[in-house]
Amino acid sequence: MNRPQPFASAGGFALSYSPMSLSKEAMKFFEEQGRKGGKIGGSKGGLTSAANMTPEQRTERAKTASIAAAAARAAAKKPKRKKKK
Repeated sequence: MNRPQPFASAGGFALSYSPMSLSKEAMKFFEEQGRKGGKIGGSKGGLTSAANMTPEQRTERAKTASIAAAAARAAAKKPKRKKKK
């Protein structure tokens, strides 16, 4: 009997299968499902957290994000060189 060999992963153990052990139809199915990946159910992070916040919390988060964005823009700017006279 051909059993897949487990391999250690960050989340514990996972099973690996050789592509040769699956039919072409099965491989096509799994490839399509893999492409969908994180799209199934969709990302909800920002919308869900904003919906659960009070207006004051949303304002505070926006201020923090604005300060961080301004700091990133300032860090990205290159210092101007002085012209030689």
